[in-house]
Amino acid sequence: MSKIPKILKIAVIPVTITLMALAYGAFRKKAHQPAAQKAVINQVVKKHKKSDTTNTVTPADVILDFNGVAFEINKHKAGSVLGIGNVLSYAMSGNSPKNLENIMFDVLYKLDKQLGLPAHGTSVMHKDKPLPRVMTSWMRGDIKGCDIITKLNGLIEQLDQEQFFASDKEKVLIQRLGCVFFDPCTRVKLYKPIKKTVKLIKQCKDLGHRVFLLSNIDTELITLLQQEHPEIFDLFDGMVLSADAKMIKPDANIYEHIKRKYNITNAVFLDDEQANCKGAELVAGLKGIEYNPQEMGQKELRAVKQELVMNNILPAGKRAVQMA
Repeated sequence: MSKIPKILKIAVIPVTITLMALAYGAFRKKAHQPAAQKAVINQVVKKHKKSDTTNTVTPADVILDFNGVAFEINKHKAGSVLGIGNVLSYAMSGNSPKNLENIMFDVLYKLDKQLGLPAHGTSVMHKDKPLPRVMTSWMRGDIKGCDIITKLNGLIEQLDQEQFFASDKEKVLIQRLGCVFFDPCTRVKLYKPIKKTVKLIKQCKDLGHRVFLLSNIDTELITLLQQEHPEIFDLFDGMVLSADAKMIKPDANIYEHIKRKYNITNAVFLDDEQANCKGAELVAGLKGIEYNPQEMGQKELRAVKQELVMNNILPAGKRAVQMA
């Protein structure tokens, strides 16, 4: 191999020194860069990253359930409505507070018979048992919550005369539970947004998706919650409430209704009830995904995230919202 001529070696020296000086100057300039200048650069970098993320998926439509998906009941506040002392006294008497919901349902089934309510075509399930018909009528907007409370309290007094309740304390708890179920002014104080879902909604909006709310619920509560949490409801592009539509999930008609109302062709539907997800999938263009953020473990939440990635709702990799 031939040696490099000495004259070339000498010529390289000033070039090397110049490059080193330029590099040192750039380093000093970056080190002493004004804060305002750095902030501008950071904004450009963030904008580039955001743009890079949004380009990984095609804008689509996402439909969310309300109760258990977007919002949840604050159990501590619900306990305050029932009365912590009442609940503790009831439990210390050898009764299980967890059984109060079952007792409440038994009372509502009796109210169904008393009111002579017809069975609806759709059987709405809650924890593997059908909801009382008075509740489905309320969800359809056929009866107001305040009217149910009035009729319910009358029935409770009648049942008390028949010694239906295990104790006076149980009677009081069932009366108060009626307010937790049906009184919008009580319920608005109990509901809070689910943080995981709020993050998901915000990323969907950043990705260019439309987000809708579809729920079996009364309009009175939602009107109050819109005043209480405008920052959450402003994220939705529209909503369909069962009390307004006069139909309830999992009836296929309510899914068809929201599709027509908002010109939806294809959408992913997130609900915490499996029956509602299956109902959605009977309608062309809808993909039902069971999603219960407060009850699911990390493995289940990762599976939901993966389904959202596969359905082109979330980008793959670390840029997707952390659901677990």
